Amino acid sequence: MTAFAPLLRDSDFQAAWYYSAVIFAGIVLIGYGAWLVLRRLRIMWRQGDRGLAAALAGATTVALLMITLMLSIPAIGFLFGPLFQKRQTTWVRVGDIDNVPVGLPTPFVVKMPIGSGPPTPPVDRVVYVLKLAGGEMFSFANTCTHMQCNVHWDPDLGQFLCPCHGGLYDMRGTNIGGPPPSPLPQWVHRTMVDPATGRTILEVKNQYDESI
Repeated sequence: MTAFAPLLRDSDFQAAWYYSAVIFAGIVLIGYGAWLVLRRLRIMWRQGDRGLAAALAGATTVALLMITLMLSIPAIGFLFGPLFQKRQTTWVRVGDIDNVPVGLPTPFVVKMPIGSGPPTPPVDRVVYVLKLAGGEMFSFANTCTHMQCNVHWDPDLGQFLCPCHGGLYDMRGTNIGGPPPSPLPQWVHRTMVDPATGRTILEVKNQYDESI
């Protein structure tokens, strides 16, 4: 099962804070307005203007519902919009991997398109390329399967290490220690031979080959 890489942007967090602030301010204003209206209705009711009080109460209820709806629509769109948004996958060139040493995970940094939302510049993502003597090749993401912190290859340990909670993965990406519940994901990848140079070129998609 494939899964899109969790490429979070600063704009995502800014939008979340913005909508949270708007909703909070709206709730405060609605509450204050409702309190003023109820106070006025109580006075009118005591003075015998019950018909006018009932009409004002109905109009106030409709107005409050409309305000609540207007505040809710942007937040609902922000929260649930990604569920209905078409995701875009793109192949990204990693580079020549003929010089990657056998048995040593080697990091490459690529500009990875986000694949969703408004036009946004690509973000830096890490691809760990591992070649084994038998001809196997892996293209690991550096995303921990526990809390999605960035892992790195520790040559002293001979393992991938997550600095957040001490998660450990062996050279093949298998989770062997700490809280990670599953192996390191790989980028969906392919290799090709450059006809001009005869060198092996690796490309990856902005997509994992498994869910995390």
